[in-house]
Amino acid sequence: MLTFSLCDSVVNTAMTSAITTALFSLVLVFLPVGILTQICHRLNPSLFKRCINVGYNYTAHLPNNVTLHEHNIAYHLERDARQFEQCSKHLDIIMCAIFVPKCVEDQYSPVLPCRKVCEEFVKGCEPRVNYEKIEWIKGLCRLLPATRSDKNTRECLEPENYKPRSNSTTPIMQNCTKLHMSSCAGLGYTHTTQAKDMQLILDNVLKGKLHKFGNHSVCSQTLKKLFCAEFAPTCFPEDKEEIVLHTVCKSDCESVQKKCPELYREHFGEYNYCEQMATENSDLEGFCKLTKWPTAVRWPTRPAKTTIAPSLRSPVPTASSSTRSSTPSTGSFVPSPAPLQTKVSMPVIVIVVSSVVIAMSIIGIVVVLVLRKRRRFTQGWMVRGYRHQLNEWETTVALKT
Repeated sequence: MLTFSLCDSVVNTAMTSAITTALFSLVLVFLPVGILTQICHRLNPSLFKRCINVGYNYTAHLPNNVTLHEHNIAYHLERDARQFEQCSKHLDIIMCAIFVPKCVEDQYSPVLPCRKVCEEFVKGCEPRVNYEKIEWIKGLCRLLPATRSDKNTRECLEPENYKPRSNSTTPIMQNCTKLHMSSCAGLGYTHTTQAKDMQLILDNVLKGKLHKFGNHSVCSQTLKKLFCAEFAPTCFPEDKEEIVLHTVCKSDCESVQKKCPELYREHFGEYNYCEQMATENSDLEGFCKLTKWPTAVRWPTRPAKTTIAPSLRSPVPTASSSTRSSTPSTGSFVPSPAPLQTKVSMPVIVIVVSSVVIAMSIIGIVVVLVLRKRRRFTQGWMVRGYRHQLNEWETTVALKT
């Protein structure tokens, strides 16, 4: 009897473990993909309701201290949205794209609005709102894919039931005025997107700010450029329709953040102000040209492709063909899609592993059930040996069996 109890315990334990493993694997298989994401981060519904209403729930992972960054980003998003005073029905899709663009797992770049949506927003808001950021958004529109079927970019966002306006083909023009702000003189540019009357007001404000932090030996000149680029953004009259945005180079901004952290926090707070700065050098000394969507820097770099050595019979590519294939198209800000073989996503790995575990668990359960049935059959045979009047030889055989 002790042997039977021990067998019962072992069988029950094995069956419990097999069933638990199978259930756990099923849970892993059917978990929401967002829980297993590598690139994307779920938007906080209490902070980014307007973005969720646009039609997406994920953006790229934020830097460390996610909660603090979420609140800072949400604050700036809502502040800018209020400045535009619902001037366009496309307000939410543009504001959310600027601060928390849509993220899709396994895509190493944001999914952004189509250019015509951005241009319609500008055309709808420019006559109604006197807000300098509209000029900045004009330049951002140029970085967006021209059409939803643009071969050089991924699919872009359009509002539900979107119908382009009749004047959507009219190009947008940047306002460019001669610089009249004495506090920004000598920085290398002579024109700004600010109107003259606004420049006179902002010049007094900026002089107060520059006087407040004084002539700091390390960061004063860079801080001056940062403030001037914010108060009086650069522009070039010759650009006309080809709007090019310039900012203080990201490396200069980050140097202020490192060398003068107290001054940086005093004027820019904890918000990652340098994140959206340009990195590509330009002809304007001390300023860089913005060629990529600012918040696209949150997306990780695509893993390098595995190259295979060409066979001896393979033709050697010419220099001209190599140059053509490696040169990106003008205005393209999204890298080409990677083949499926270059990377297997975490959800796929979990599903494959879980499927194997489930199969092994099912096999284990079947084996346990077969052994348990066989044990009951053997036990009954032995009991029948006592129940019937058998001779000594039959009883001995039954007990040994």
